[in-house]
Amino acid sequence: MIVTRPKTIPCGFKAAFSKPDYAREWTAFGNQKRNPDHLINQATLDPDILVVRQDGMQTIYLRP
Repeated sequence: MIVTRPKTIPCGFKAAFSKPDYAREWTAFGNQKRNPDHLINQATLDPDILVVRQDGMQTIYLRP
């Protein structure tokens, strides 16, 4: 799911990647198996992936 401004992140989701809008490279949290571009493409189909754009930051959350 791709969201622009969530009120809160649902329980069970953990941050996987984050980057400011002006940056090229993603910052990974932990050891991630998939790259962030693939996760963004899969977010429309997979309810376990949440992409959030808020205040100039883009963050990808995964449900473990």
